[in-house]
Amino acid sequence: MATKGEAGMVTRVAILRFEDRNRYGQHGIPTTVLFGGGKLCVVQCKSPHKRNHWAKVRVPASGLFDGGRAGPKVGDEAAHRGELVDLWGPVGEYKNELRAYQWHFNILPCKYPAPSTWALCPEGPVCSGVQELGALLQGHGLGRYAKAFQDEEMDVDALAAMDLGSGGGDLDGFGMVPGSPEAAALTRLADLARRGAKPQRLGQGERRDCTGLGGLTFSVDNASTLDVDDALSFEFDLDPDAANCGPGGGGHSLGGPAAKKVVRLGVHIADVASRVPCGSPLYAWARERISSAYHGGVLGADDGEGGEEKDGHGSVPMLPPDLAHGALSLNPGEPRNAVTLWLTFDQDRVLAADGASKGPDEFKGLTAPLGPPQLERTRVVNGLKTTYEHLGGSQGATSKYLARCRQALQGLSGCDDPQDLIAWAMVQYNAACGEALAELATSSTWATSAESSTSAESDHSKEGKAPLYGFLRCQEEAKTAAQYRAVTPSALAPSARGNLGHASLGLAKYAHMSSPIRRYADLCNQHALFGTLDPNAALAPSAGAAASGGGGGAGGGGETKAWSGKAVQRAVAALNSRVGEVARYHASVDAMELAYSTRNKPLLFSGKVEWGGDADAAGGGGPCLLVYTPKRRMRVPLHDSYFADSMDELLRVGDKFDGLVELHGVLLGGRQRLRLRIPDLKGTEQASHTGRTLASASKAQNNQAKSQPAAAPEAALEALQLTDGAAARAAPPPAGGGWACPACTFENVAPHALACEVCGALKPEVPPPGLP
Repeated sequence: MATKGEAGMVTRVAILRFEDRNRYGQHGIPTTVLFGGGKLCVVQCKSPHKRNHWAKVRVPASGLFDGGRAGPKVGDEAAHRGELVDLWGPVGEYKNELRAYQWHFNILPCKYPAPSTWALCPEGPVCSGVQELGALLQGHGLGRYAKAFQDEEMDVDALAAMDLGSGGGDLDGFGMVPGSPEAAALTRLADLARRGAKPQRLGQGERRDCTGLGGLTFSVDNASTLDVDDALSFEFDLDPDAANCGPGGGGHSLGGPAAKKVVRLGVHIADVASRVPCGSPLYAWARERISSAYHGGVLGADDGEGGEEKDGHGSVPMLPPDLAHGALSLNPGEPRNAVTLWLTFDQDRVLAADGASKGPDEFKGLTAPLGPPQLERTRVVNGLKTTYEHLGGSQGATSKYLARCRQALQGLSGCDDPQDLIAWAMVQYNAACGEALAELATSSTWATSAESSTSAESDHSKEGKAPLYGFLRCQEEAKTAAQYRAVTPSALAPSARGNLGHASLGLAKYAHMSSPIRRYADLCNQHALFGTLDPNAALAPSAGAAASGGGGGAGGGGETKAWSGKAVQRAVAALNSRVGEVARYHASVDAMELAYSTRNKPLLFSGKVEWGGDADAAGGGGPCLLVYTPKRRMRVPLHDSYFADSMDELLRVGDKFDGLVELHGVLLGGRQRLRLRIPDLKGTEQASHTGRTLASASKAQNNQAKSQPAAAPEAALEALQLTDGAAARAAPPPAGGGWACPACTFENVAPHALACEVCGALKPEVPPPGLP
């Protein structure tokens, strides 16, 4: 990402090409700007380096280095002249390339606000039940009536018992006109309370003390995770009546056939909104950062062997590390504020009689909870911080309780992988929160005004607050990029355009709220759920200033002005743009780390390759392939692949390849890149240059896998790895560690490549001297 510098100049990350013998003037070094479309500039540098180096430079803001935009006229030397800001280190080293990506995508520098400006709210109960109702009324646009309810010392239970029939009933004593939009909004709010939707737990109210579940509460993350924002708890062998009145009980009927026993699942998420007020400097900082940024490290980056970790897992947290890893994190043994989702299930359907989990096919249609999901603010203690490996049983013996929890999650989700089990629980949580945000928006006085008036905008302005209830994560079609959309009454109206659901997950409403320590949208949605979201603080400052003229709102202590629909759209577009930048950073770093791990020994695996369309400038530009590795999906440029023309012909028409895939890390243009190859399984004929032959090879692999026992793919993989090992022990190759192709005499630079990258001929197997 370019940052503004002097007039007419922008700061960019670049590679100074000291290896290039050309010099422009006495010390003019040819320089390539990262993601600049391969265009060059000249930077003056007196350092006598022999290797290319990463650096931070200032270049003209002329469009020449913006990945394909129109540049200056030929001969305009000033447009090609750059200035050196900071010289980092040589290319081909992990720490230098990671730093380059972090600067380009604006992950660094990261100067957190001083602790004196954090303005954290205290932990513990925040107000009484009477004040809780006042906050809830304020969040629904009924703040002008809050004092009247407080004078009567009414809480949410009292609201649920009010007579709000068509005649007005108890409305007269609170200054409301029967049939008005305010009366209709209050009626909907009371109806929510009567139906057990627990709106009283969505205000700034007292917390349910769930610290007694500390022995049953556990978190599951990677071993290196420091910011723990989610935990689970299971309560087995509960009577239905006990489940109805215990932690999470809300007086609702479980319904359905009587169950002998029920199991209650609690999904506990750190309540960051209760500590970080909306509109505070810390909140504004989170808005600028958008999310935490991670890197996984490289194993054996120097020697290509297993080795010890060269550069370990790390992160640039969204919030200051003292908070993200300390005061806000659900660390073991520490009481923490949380927002909990309670789900109750028929235990006989979740676990078999002998305690073993049923198979996935036995749970189709049986995962619906008994009664509606329950959301409330709680106080919890994480009793155990464990890992995915430990939950799955691959890392030592698990306790009987944890094993039973795994069985329950397997039964509920139909999954087996530990990461998929936790992901299922988070999806349930986010789906419930999405529905809750939508229900809050549709039950507000603004929604009622929109139904009863043709000019909802004027009603909003009279109320003095923008109708914003957080952000939904929407995906209109599967396999397309998801986007955030503002939750407003107009967006949820029946006449609104666009799909607010999530196609891949099959959910009507879905909102990110399970990672408030790591994602800004989750923090906004927590505030929206509790009626403390200030649109002026939540949305982009520039759009807010233009739309509202300033203001403080719920978090800033001032009056919040109404936002226009276009201003909200511009602000959400800016949010999606920054989220996309962080996603591209993670994709670039993931591919780079895998390339470093495989630069001395290729990664051979059974996977899938699909056509990925054209990459943007940040991805290198040009057509690319989607490669599904055992851990994640990678985007590999087509021109960095062996047999690019053949793959283009095979995959562009919509086909995909399933079989053995080889990834190899190579240094291209100063960056460590992934190079893809699809080896020939038969190993007897020269690899073809036509897409038809590749397609036939893919079908033959699939047919062979179906006709042979289940272990056949693993046997083929092992055989090919043994062949690769034999080739590595062959006679010394030509200079540079490669091997000469017997068909076209081309010297291949990758020592472990099994076929020539020019003609496709297979690498000859030459036994060492002394062997038959």
